Amino acid sequence: MKKIILSLISIGCLFAVSVLLLLITRQMTIPFLYSSKGGQLWQLGVVNTTFPLEIDTNNIHWIPKEIANQFPVPGIMTDPFIVKKDSIYYIFYEEKSGKRNSNHGNICVLESSDGKTWEYLGYALDAPFHLSWPNVFEFEGEYYMIPERGATLEMAIYKAINFPMKWKKEAVIRRGKFYADPIIHNLDSIWYLFVQEEDGLCLYYNDDFLDDDWILHSSSPVAIGSGSRPAGQIYTINDEQYMFLQMSEGSYGTGVYAYVIDTISMNDFSMHRLEKPILWKYGDGCAKDGMHTLNYVLMPDSSYLCVVDGTIDEEPKPWKWSWKTLPEFHWFWKQVD
Repeated sequence: MKKIILSLISIGCLFAVSVLLLLITRQMTIPFLYSSKGGQLWQLGVVNTTFPLEIDTNNIHWIPKEIANQFPVPGIMTDPFIVKKDSIYYIFYEEKSGKRNSNHGNICVLESSDGKTWEYLGYALDAPFHLSWPNVFEFEGEYYMIPERGATLEMAIYKAINFPMKWKKEAVIRRGKFYADPIIHNLDSIWYLFVQEEDGLCLYYNDDFLDDDWILHSSSPVAIGSGSRPAGQIYTINDEQYMFLQMSEGSYGTGVYAYVIDTISMNDFSMHRLEKPILWKYGDGCAKDGMHTLNYVLMPDSSYLCVVDGTIDEEPKPWKWSWKTLPEFHWFWKQVD
């Protein structure tokens, strides 16, 4: 009887310690167990092109997931945004780590000096809720990020206090809805905010992007249906402004279309879609079942370094054991709100 009681006490103590570890790491994972949940397994790619609206998918270099130490089962690397600072290239992206066995995404960073070889730097934003779509932009010498924050029902802007790895929440600019994939654009000292809401792609404007007094544009929603979700930032190409939007046909994130913004002001907005998609699912490789993000920067040789993502749909895999899935320690002070 005494041995049974001691065994129960030992089991109880072990359970309590495990719960404590999970609370400390704020990760709902199971130590030493992992599985592949299946679904869309997104991966990042880079490609050089002389014109960003014409991309040869055969030239895409797919960045191996092993670079992010995603073992024993690869996770998701998606929603890439690229920034060039002091001759160094940085890719910010959403990661759902297979190692962490996590159900929500965090924001990670890759670094490169030449746009070809990439080094994993780690987590830039790490939170107990889902983070994705790390839209990084520069304004007056400062770097800001406006990610998707999912179930928080908030749209927040973060400011870099030690670029690229340390950020603080600078402002909450919208509340009360699920805001998907926000993009922000400055034109003639007016800021325009595009974000997918339940009604479609909504447009707001403001004279201060950190202010929460955004005004809903009279043309909202400016796009509806499966083609109303942003796929990248707004770019000016040959004096015309282009917006990239996702297209989902049969499954989420099939491809990317470019739209020419014909008119944009506080009173008017119009755009039209180019006939052919820029990106579309292709082949039997990393983009077999979809592509849904495109961003780019200018290279020293006047070519463009583009970042994209592609996915393969995979069936779920059963639970397996591995010592590598011990939860990582991410202390409270390292996380963001």
